[in-house]
Amino acid sequence: METAQLVSIWFAGGALAAVILAALDVAIEFQLLAFAVVSVIALAVIKFLLPKFGLAQSREKFDTTANESIVGKELVVLTAASFFEPGEGKVNGVLWNIYTDEGEKVFPGQIVLIKEIRGIIVLLVVLAVVLLIVVAVLASSFKVVQQANVYVVERLGRHDRNIGYGFHFLVPFFDKVSNKVSLKEKVADFPPQPVITADNVTMQIDTVVYFQVTDPTAFTYNVERPLQAIENLTATTLRNIIGDLELDATLTSRDTINVKMRAIIDEATDPWGIKVTQVELKNIIPPRDIQEAMEKQMRAERERREAVLRAEGEKRSAILVAEGQKESTILRAEAQKMALIAEAQGQAEAIKSIYTAQAAGIKSINEANPNSAYITLKGYEALEKVANGQATKLIIPSELSSVTSLVSSIGEMLKDKK
Repeated sequence: METAQLVSIWFAGGALAAVILAALDVAIEFQLLAFAVVSVIALAVIKFLLPKFGLAQSREKFDTTANESIVGKELVVLTAASFFEPGEGKVNGVLWNIYTDEGEKVFPGQIVLIKEIRGIIVLLVVLAVVLLIVVAVLASSFKVVQQANVYVVERLGRHDRNIGYGFHFLVPFFDKVSNKVSLKEKVADFPPQPVITADNVTMQIDTVVYFQVTDPTAFTYNVERPLQAIENLTATTLRNIIGDLELDATLTSRDTINVKMRAIIDEATDPWGIKVTQVELKNIIPPRDIQEAMEKQMRAERERREAVLRAEGEKRSAILVAEGQKESTILRAEAQKMALIAEAQGQAEAIKSIYTAQAAGIKSINEANPNSAYITLKGYEALEKVANGQATKLIIPSELSSVTSLVSSIGEMLKDKK
């Protein structure tokens, strides 16, 4: 097996691993690590298989002169040598650098046997370093861009193109990825900023900004540290807006402040390739004494509302009670009125019936043409009823003689009937 084949087998696995990691956009450090690990494993496998494939003979042919093997021959030591310090030796008239096994040492004039020739190992190491550099360069030239991401590519220090999602190849030593830009919407939560209102109240306000990169080229080259630039722009815009508002207006105008800030910041960041979609005031923190005053004011307002509601309730209750009494009195008066009317109507009907009956009786008496004796008798009956009453005074007719004669007449009438 030739030396080129050895090198190919040795580093094929490492190069393949490095290329795969480069295609997956893994960092160059991990690519080199994978290449080294896989190459060491391949070297161990090749070293184990050397005797089986006759690689020792290939080494000898590579490292000897006149194509004859010197392994196993005697070598004359010219200068002292050890495991760490090389020396010189001669065999067949040719000078060689010699090393010993670990812990051993040879001296000039000594004759030793040659165990192996290490020239092939040095060559393999040199080729490995060269191949490692080539593989690393090639691996870094393959790029896989994920979706919703854009890579800004420069060629010889100047912007060349933007590459979107997919597999791409960059020309080694000429093309370089200057920036990796995400097109997803981002959220920046900035710390509280001190602001002063129109009525000289200092408060802390923190904001949340939602933005998205729309132009990767402008985002890369038109602004330095975009996030810090947005934070500073947000702070200055917030101070300008709050400076025109009083404390009460600031606490009750969040939506208005959000709209104004979004419009101003979006316009200012447009040259940077940034679209500001939303700005929100997260917290408004007044000074402690203002908070205490606001709490007292709120407590007093609640107590006032409670008193008003209680008074309104009592007022409404009194009105309802009065209206109930009024309606009850009206209803009782109406009932009493209707009762009196019904009673009067009943009495009138009764009196009418009595007088109608009396009139009918008198009419009947008049039609019968009663004599004076009958009339006198009726008079006595009326007198009898008067005498039987509870009255203390009696009215007696002035003509007593007529009464006597009337009594005698009544007696005679009774006798005739018998």
